Amino acid sequence: MPFEIVFTPTPVTLDSTMSELVQEIDAAIDVSCFDQLDLVLELAATDANGLLVEVLTGMSNRTSEGWIPAATFRVPSGVSSAVLARTVSNPLRYVRFRCTAINQSTASVWLEGMARRRRYSRFTPASLADLRWWLKADAIVDAENNTPLSLWVDSGPLGNDFTQSTSTSRPLFQRGALNGLPSVKFDGVDDFMESRYGDELGDFTVAVVYRRYGGGTVSYERVIDKNYVDGFWIGRDDVTASQWGGGVREASPPYGGFGTFTDGVANLMIFRRSGTTLEIYNGRNLVKTVAAGAGTTDNALYRLAVAFYFGLYAYSPIEIFEAATYGAALSSDAMGRLCEYVREKWRVG
Repeated sequence: MPFEIVFTPTPVTLDSTMSELVQEIDAAIDVSCFDQLDLVLELAATDANGLLVEVLTGMSNRTSEGWIPAATFRVPSGVSSAVLARTVSNPLRYVRFRCTAINQSTASVWLEGMARRRRYSRFTPASLADLRWWLKADAIVDAENNTPLSLWVDSGPLGNDFTQSTSTSRPLFQRGALNGLPSVKFDGVDDFMESRYGDELGDFTVAVVYRRYGGGTVSYERVIDKNYVDGFWIGRDDVTASQWGGGVREASPPYGGFGTFTDGVANLMIFRRSGTTLEIYNGRNLVKTVAAGAGTTDNALYRLAVAFYFGLYAYSPIEIFEAATYGAALSSDAMGRLCEYVREKWRVG
């Protein structure tokens, strides 16, 4: 036989507490062939024992046995490839697949397998309570590449947009910056943005997906700043390469705590303050726990990519892809859902 087909079903089990379910069926087919090969993937609904059942709602083109064409593939000669096929809206728990060669002179050959339906949630940062603001570069839909931005609209419910009225200090909108999605890029010279209003924070959580680009370092350069003396800041440990973190109400050295976030690549930092404890996470990994200054922060504005201290401004050459702030110390479960969201969307964390 001039070809070999190995069928591998890919069941996925996710958290049953996810709120909005969409049913999808996945099948992976690894193909090796010498001659050009046309394949058809079919599926059929089954019971828990793998026996075919007659009803598959919304699919009228099934055969008398219950098989339904899901996808057709053409595999060029002399290649090895992995093909992923997916069909949606299956209301049943189990399905069975078969993959058949349809252009061979020999009898049709297939291998069958079973997979559970895949469940996932349309989770976003707005799914969590007490969202103070949420910026995402992919929400900017009316800008051309390299457009200077005067406004970054808050995607959360409170309308705390970030603005820049000075034309020469506006960051650039960059298409296709990460995983096919855009970024907002600050030049490290004079670019920054600030929120329309500030607020006081007791316990809080900040999650930000960012990338520090270019060479060199800037002393205590910032990703986000909210008056470090009486508020909080997120940025670099002095001029130390790939060491980032920050502090809460810290007016003296070392100004907080820091961990490894590699310069030149995208990172997900989660910054969680609970009482007088500050935890800093690189994605799911806790990299630093330090004491936080006591008391509520002041109501200073939030600023992106700029710090003001000792009478000087320090600007940071960074790209920000997405960021959100919450007026609560998020639970470990909630942070895990944020990490999963970021990993699926940005391939970070």
